[in-house]
Amino acid sequence: MASEFNSSTTITEGEQFTIDGLNIWAYPWTDTKERISIQTLNVPVYEIKKDDVTVRFAAIEQSNNVWSIYHKY
Repeated sequence: MASEFNSSTTITEGEQFTIDGLNIWAYPWTDTKERISIQTLNVPVYEIKKDDVTVRFAAIEQSNNVWSIYHKY
C-alpha cells in the first residue's frame, strides 16, 4: 500500500492543509487501522468525511505539533 501514498507536506498542527477541498484539521480523523511503511516508520492511515466526500491520508507526528502528511495524488 505504501506506493499509493506520496509525501505531501510537513506542517504544524492546525496549519491549513486541504485534500480534495477538505481542510484535514476541520474534521475528526477516523483511524482506519491500516498502516503504511515510510522508511522505518509505521504510519497510520486516517479518513475524514464531509457529506459524500471521503478523504484518506496517512499522518504521523514527527515532533511536538509537527506532522508529516502523506496522501495519494
